[in-house]
Amino acid sequence: MSELFSHAAAPSTAFDELVDTVATLLGEGGCAWDREQSHESLTKYLIEETYELVDAIETGTRDDVKEELGDVLYQLLFHAQLAARDGEGYDIQEVAAAANTKMRTRHPHVFGDVKDNSVAAIEANWQRLKAAEKADRSSVLDGVPQSLPALALASKVLGRAGRLGLIGDGTGGVSVGSERELGQLLLAITASASAAGLDAEGALRATVRELQAEVRLAEAAVSDAGVIALGESGADSASDDAADPAAG
Repeated sequence: MSELFSHAAAPSTAFDELVDTVATLLGEGGCAWDREQSHESLTKYLIEETYELVDAIETGTRDDVKEELGDVLYQLLFHAQLAARDGEGYDIQEVAAAANTKMRTRHPHVFGDVKDNSVAAIEANWQRLKAAEKADRSSVLDGVPQSLPALALASKVLGRAGRLGLIGDGTGGVSVGSERELGQLLLAITASASAAGLDAEGALRATVRELQAEVRLAEAAVSDAGVIALGESGADSASDDAADPAAG
């Protein structure tokens, strides 16, 4: 009897069933609306679902978080199935395999022979490994998502440029004593902009674009002078603001 069942297919998981559901929706005879979508048309839904997940994490219940995680997962599977259907060269299994390889490579203290498991060593290794993966980057700003909200984009750009000494430490700016005080200040600025008919988001984004142009010019100047070599001393800085094992 044991031999009879030795070659039986393993029971499908809920994840496998969801993958099949997405494949059915996008396949022949599936949902007409789903079949018309593209990576570009779905972008707004991915952003919306991600923000809903953040809201659930910050203010919702465990059930809310579970539901929103599912909605984000569905979006990821949708994009992967679109790629598989349209011959883009990958499916969800290859997406998972690539992510698994990346995370195992970036955690040599767990999956390799690195013995130092201190936070400082983990961060240093993360920066070094990510810099090696992104060796084609020539600027600390390469890889910064320009579609980030303006405030997040500003923080990202300042963080990267600051590590090369291209931006001051900010101590000469507005003094705030707490996040609550900062939030009130930002809200007041936004309210003032709105009252004046100005777009606070657009204004900050435009200023950050100007800052990025200045940073790239400064990089070119110091590189031409032989002061720094981004491919070497600046490689870690070109990777990311911080060694974040949850980030790509």
